[in-house]
Amino acid sequence: MPYQLVHATGSTIYFVFLILFLWMSRVPRTNPGAGWWALGMLFALLARLVFLFLLPQHEASLVITVYWGLNVLEKLCLVAGLVRFFGVAVRLPWFWGATAVVEVWVLVSWLAGVAPLARGLGVAAFNIAMLCYV
Repeated sequence: MPYQLVHATGSTIYFVFLILFLWMSRVPRTNPGAGWWALGMLFALLARLVFLFLLPQHEASLVITVYWGLNVLEKLCLVAGLVRFFGVAVRLPWFWGATAVVEVWVLVSWLAGVAPLARGLGVAAFNIAMLCYV
């Protein structure tokens, strides 16, 4: 399946979720988890749009690096939303720190010219860790 179709469909789905979570966050007495989820959907939407529109025009390595950076921020927002929504007693600075480390990894590895597979393994490990936490 062509990446254009995948990312166009994904962008549409993330846009709908963004609107729904923004709407839900405006409902009185709704805890702040919905706002975090809306922010996560915004990062996911931006990641898909970057990949969809910038890949044909720019260097693939740069576009993939930006995509991974936005994807990492999405995972942080989704976990923060879960913590806020369900009132879990978890200290979020650990997640902020882990996100900062991965963002620095993505940037430094891109600047150093590390192979995309090695860069992707760092992002994949972070994503797996965040999803396992959930």
